[in-house]
Amino acid sequence: MSSAPTASIASMVKQNEAYATAYAHARELAVTSEICSWHDRQYRNSLRPSQHLQARTEIQEETQQAGEMELADEFATEAKFSLAMLREERRQKLRELYQAEARAYYEELAMLGLAPIPLV
Repeated sequence: MSSAPTASIASMVKQNEAYATAYAHARELAVTSEICSWHDRQYRNSLRPSQHLQARTEIQEETQQAGEMELADEFATEAKFSLAMLREERRQKLRELYQAEARAYYEELAMLGLAPIPLV
């Protein structure tokens, strides 16, 4: 009997190794994130009171700018939608105007006895 593993077992081992590598990488990223958070907290705690105020002001400004950008994006989306609606309204009005003019022209021709085919 041969002691070589079958293809399915080899594939499963390879897949398990890939999972283990991915898990190790994810753990490494989580540890790095925790370390970055710790250093960020240490930096904020090490600031003098005047620097705290400045840092807080900067954070508030960044938050305000992010909110303004969100509002601008919403406004742009609404503007695009309203322009599309306006464009569709104008098309409909023009279509109705052309149809009314065509009927009036047809009726004028019909009064003269020159109407080619009836308009629906």
